[in-house]
Amino acid sequence: MWLFGETMPHVPVARSARAQVVREQPPTGRRTGKPVWYAPVAVIGDVTCAAVPVYLAFALAGGTHAVAYAMVAGAAWLLVRGARDRYGERRLGERDNIGPAVQDWLVLIGLLAVVRAVTGEESPFLLALTALVPCAPTSAAVRNLIHRHLVARRRDGRAVRRALVIGEANAVDGLVSHLAKRTDHEFVVVGVCPIGDEDPHTLAPVATRIGRQAPPHPSADSAPVLDAARRLHADVVLVVPGPYLSGTRLRRLSWALHGEECPLVVVPGLTEVAGRRVGVLSVAGLTMLAVAPPLRRGV
Repeated sequence: MWLFGETMPHVPVARSARAQVVREQPPTGRRTGKPVWYAPVAVIGDVTCAAVPVYLAFALAGGTHAVAYAMVAGAAWLLVRGARDRYGERRLGERDNIGPAVQDWLVLIGLLAVVRAVTGEESPFLLALTALVPCAPTSAAVRNLIHRHLVARRRDGRAVRRALVIGEANAVDGLVSHLAKRTDHEFVVVGVCPIGDEDPHTLAPVATRIGRQAPPHPSADSAPVLDAARRLHADVVLVVPGPYLSGTRLRRLSWALHGEECPLVVVPGLTEVAGRRVGVLSVAGLTMLAVAPPLRRGV
């Protein structure tokens, strides 16, 4: 684990054709969002993964309510997945393993057990449990197919978010080169805004720059940044905070960006840390990131 900026060793930018750095403007009408069919496919896949095995299990066992059991299983699985935000636009197609599906499956079993106890339903429990086993792996398989499709689109320069990067030159170099190593993420750098007179060594063009010292008027920072974001058709602004851009100065810049409905993402510089290990704290007006230790295997 290291931090971007002074504590992160400089990594030369990979100058390959596949690097996620572009110079040209997007073609008119080009879609940068995820395909709208991801959510329906995920929903249909989850319902099918739950309902079909349950129906087959009870039908082959000679049950008289196979269709009803299948409908309940499909609806319950859909409810659990939806309640845990598995169909959110930000999550669909992103890298996901079977872990979340297994967690949802355990919640499903608990939910159906409660329903069974409340209603006094007397279907064979082991049969129902066995029929629900395919839910997790098959749902994970559907998500994997969606992820593969999304990665293919991103490698083709679609379904990405055009990003303007702000920070000190060495921090910008570290972030841009790190993003350029892979093409399966959502950010494509279209320009940089270095702080100070030093030029970064990235493929992305210098769209504008701001001074090291905080200006007396906040518009001296926000005006050039907003102008660059408009010219580059940036979907998001990535900021690498440092000694010259933090606290009040960063907060005022965020106000200006949000006023123009331009999303802001602050990059703290943590690498190789799973998102589930990071929590956000607010102490004495300061925003802090709490990093939990990794799970240890073995005894």
